[in-house]
Amino acid sequence: MYKQLGRNDLWPIAEYWESYTLNDLCDVVEFVHDHVARPMRRYYHSFSNCGMHYSVFRREVAQKLYHVRVNAIFAESSLDLMLNEHGRFEEVAADALEPFIAGARSDSLSGGSQHNELRHAIEQFRRRGTSEIEKRLAIVALAGVLEEWRDLVKASLLSKDEAVLFEIANKFNLRHRKANQQVDYDTELYFQWIFCWYVATIRLTDKILRRQLGELL
Repeated sequence: MYKQLGRNDLWPIAEYWESYTLNDLCDVVEFVHDHVARPMRRYYHSFSNCGMHYSVFRREVAQKLYHVRVNAIFAESSLDLMLNEHGRFEEVAADALEPFIAGARSDSLSGGSQHNELRHAIEQFRRRGTSEIEKRLAIVALAGVLEEWRDLVKASLLSKDEAVLFEIANKFNLRHRKANQQVDYDTELYFQWIFCWYVATIRLTDKILRRQLGELL
């Protein structure tokens, strides 16, 4: 733990947990996720009451179980955090927006590379402790994914509507950083809105393409 986290006052948990900050708690939970493993075999060693011996450890099985149990605990708290599929804490989206986020992560978008870029941008934006710069870069990445869908959007929606899709990223000091862009806004508040708006719009374009492909088959 010292080599990975640079701290020697976190373990053993029973000794230090009362002094944990929220970041300390999250660091420990993530550390355990990375190292937990479930034994698939065991036998009892009777010599001198030695006890059970375990072998054939499977990390992925233990991590799935750990993931479920940790998120069940955090769901009952007011911390608004959850472990993602990689065992890292991220902020929980508002209930009304969570289906869009979850769907965008799990759907196999019509373009494989776009899907990977979308998943990476979502994880970067929602990761615990993400800085304003990192959130900005995540939004720019989402705008880039949508940019690649311009032909689809242009063919499926009115041309005047297509242009509106890019006004947010172009005018709100996100992508090109021009002098005439809007800069006087609460980034913490509006970045969340812009992020969710882009995710929902990307999902919309994907659904349109799926429908068009279905009509052609």
